[in-house]
Amino acid sequence: MRVSKQFRGSLGNFAFFFCEAVYQFLPSFWLMIALVLYEGLLGGATYVNAFYHITKEVKSENREFSMGLAGVGNITGMALAGFLSIVVHNYICANFIHFIQITTLTNTWGYES
Repeated sequence: MRVSKQFRGSLGNFAFFFCEAVYQFLPSFWLMIALVLYEGLLGGATYVNAFYHITKEVKSENREFSMGLAGVGNITGMALAGFLSIVVHNYICANFIHFIQITTLTNTWGYES
């Protein structure tokens, strides 16, 4: 079984964003937005690459079934990732809350809220 470069990049993104959630080291909100955009493009490229390889490497009589199975696998993976994100979120909140700095917000007029 071969592992694509996009999948390895996605694992790297997971490790980076996990560390960011724990240690909050990024200096800018807009940098985070750019990185999330990059992650979305990488995920889309992986999705398109999978269907490209199906069209090129699977025999024509099995191609329709393979594309359907890839679509079901994609949706199942997204659902499992959504449920897993709840578990990971709760783990981060329970074990790393002492890293999160709580600051007092000041509104436009200078009053604390």
